[in-house]
Amino acid sequence: MISTIKHNDITWVNAISPSVKEISELAEKYGIIPKIAEEMASLTMHPKVELYENYIYLVLHFPTLKSDIGARQALKNDKRGNLNGNNEIDFVIGRNFILTVQYSIFPPLEELFKNAKAKKKFHDDYFKEDAGILGFKIIKELLGVSEIILEQLFLKISRTEELAFDGFEKETIKKISVYKRDLLNFRRSCLPHYGIIFSFEQKAQEFFGTYFGKYSNTLSSKCLKIKNLMENASETLESLRQTSESLLTMKTNEIMKTLTIIAFITFPLTLLASLFGMNTIFTPILGVKGDFWIIIIIMAVAVAGMLAFFKSKKWL
Repeated sequence: MISTIKHNDITWVNAISPSVKEISELAEKYGIIPKIAEEMASLTMHPKVELYENYIYLVLHFPTLKSDIGARQALKNDKRGNLNGNNEIDFVIGRNFILTVQYSIFPPLEELFKNAKAKKKFHDDYFKEDAGILGFKIIKELLGVSEIILEQLFLKISRTEELAFDGFEKETIKKISVYKRDLLNFRRSCLPHYGIIFSFEQKAQEFFGTYFGKYSNTLSSKCLKIKNLMENASETLESLRQTSESLLTMKTNEIMKTLTIIAFITFPLTLLASLFGMNTIFTPILGVKGDFWIIIIIMAVAVAGMLAFFKSKKWL
């Protein structure tokens, strides 16, 4: 599906899962070379930026957290074009046009496109200069969405930390595993952004002119912030994992200690019961008046003695 917005002699074409024929038509209309048209027709594993005579070609990946969208929807999205929960968007930015190509629907970009199409204030803001500034604002918005996703992940990690100290270590470790997967997916998408975006800013300044310099470093600064947040999240998750595992190990050790003490206490009682239950001709105490209570007292003294011993060793 291909949608178009044209305003102030600037055209924004948004393509969702375009066919090879549709890509060819766009390439012919906007003067895109066959090599780039071929790349636009399929997924690209790595982000990239290339400067050509009439446009800049930019490929970026944006993360989608699978824990938020559910396993079924995540699998569906993967089949439609996501790479491990990452949404690829190809940008072709010319002097008076911009093409955005999605291989699966990326809601933030769709919402941005709908706003730019339906709301006048977006028209006035996004289309008031040239396609370079329009591209800059689109990318800035999408990077902002990535930042929000990362902040939401931080919030989940903070809540999980409280869960760990409330005695739910197993649940905490399971959640940490999910968040580590999400963070790995996020890093795979966003970690290369800093270098690519920095290069894009330099090429855009060369392509559109020195006036674009006032926008330089804005996107790369946002990428650097996201990179630092990712590192902080990774360190926090690792510390929380170690803490949760330590708490779980301590709890397991306490349980094992209790079970071991119970085993040591019940063993002599079982032994005494077995001895007095032997079918022999002469068994001490048996047959004596009050023999049952005598045996019970012996067992109670044995238990009390073992408990006193354990307490002296500070095992209890």
